[in-house]
Amino acid sequence: MKPLIFIDLDGTLLNEQQVISIENINAIEWAQKRGAEVIIATGRAFFDVQHILKQTPLKLRIISANGAAIHDESGLLLNETTMEQNVGKKAIRWLHEQGFYYEVFTPKGIFSPFNSQSLLTIEIDKAFSADPTIDRNSLVNAVAKQRNQQGYLPIHNIEAFLQQEIIYYNILAFTFDEMKREYGKEYFRNDERLTVVTSSPHNFELMDAKASKGFAAVALANRLNLPLTNSLSIGDSGNDLSLFAVTKESAAMGNADSLVQHLATFITKPNSKDGVANAIYHFLKQYPKELVQFVSG
Repeated sequence: MKPLIFIDLDGTLLNEQQVISIENINAIEWAQKRGAEVIIATGRAFFDVQHILKQTPLKLRIISANGAAIHDESGLLLNETTMEQNVGKKAIRWLHEQGFYYEVFTPKGIFSPFNSQSLLTIEIDKAFSADPTIDRNSLVNAVAKQRNQQGYLPIHNIEAFLQQEIIYYNILAFTFDEMKREYGKEYFRNDERLTVVTSSPHNFELMDAKASKGFAAVALANRLNLPLTNSLSIGDSGNDLSLFAVTKESAAMGNADSLVQHLATFITKPNSKDGVANAIYHFLKQYPKELVQFVSG
């Protein structure tokens, strides 16, 4: 049976320049020629992933918004798991009132406060004021990385925004304040209708309780009629652990969180050294070259 390979983007397939390296592209194309189904599984929005992939020759299925949406190679929506309207609106209002920088992922775009840049500058100033020994450039780079996405739409009036009937995929909150971040995570963990995950040291994300990369991987595997007994997931953060739980093998990036590395079946090179390519070659060496004949036949 065809192997399945699920790959995260940030900190995994994307290098430090936020692009997919030639080595990783070659490895993915090599895997596809050998019959593997390669799938992106990311917290990013679908249209943002499309923009990234258009800069490469790759044609891949996409699990986006941490499993809330699944699209095929042509961009057709195959499945979506959305947040309940009242749950999403309550979460957005709370984050707004608590002064969080937040992003609301929807099919239309990524909604964020109209004064987002000001909010993030305040975050940097507060963090540097609390600890002047910290590298300010690292804070600036973290903010730049967070905002390095396509499809932003401004929220000018929170009340008017919450009156709209909008499909909510997931909601991201970002802060350098660890106590504030942990407070937010604990607040939402008490709501059984939500799943709370992290995808970077400075954020947490909210999805419907039935949405995760792992749930989406199972749903897509079933749709393709392929078992997960021949599967690999590659990731670096907490939002990848649901993938690790459903695939036979899991590769943690060399730059991954310690918990992610502990729970993976093996550790590959960091994203700065084409760790995805290394993981793919390691995984597919166990499959015979004749597998490609099965695909073409």
